[in-house]
Amino acid sequence: MNLWTWDIRSSFLFPRRSSKRSKGPGDRDNDLSESKLLDQLQETDILVIDDFGTEQVAGWINDKFYQIINNRYVDQRVTIFTSNYPLDQLEYDDRITNRMKEVSYLIAFPEESVRETISAEKNEAMFCRVSGR
Repeated sequence: MNLWTWDIRSSFLFPRRSSKRSKGPGDRDNDLSESKLLDQLQETDILVIDDFGTEQVAGWINDKFYQIINNRYVDQRVTIFTSNYPLDQLEYDDRITNRMKEVSYLIAFPEESVRETISAEKNEAMFCRVSGR
């Protein structure tokens, strides 16, 4: 099976970066670009939301995530969430977390930091190169 022949659209959303966008009142260009972005995130075949729950949850952010997640939920589109927080510790309202619970399969990862392990390996390799070992 050749995965490259599938016609699947996917998008990645990094909430921490996206939530830093400020929305100015009466900014028509910003409203149009926001509308296009929301449409794309709602309509893409597969959406990956990385580091979900790391952003500050304000009313506007909560509403936009609800809009995205609810539309994807209704349309039965695949959404992949990654988070360092358990679902019950996310600060989003129940409308969002309940939909996530219903359509999610939780994969728990070990408590140990992968980045720390990789960093230790790279530091050891660098030390060996520098010291001639």
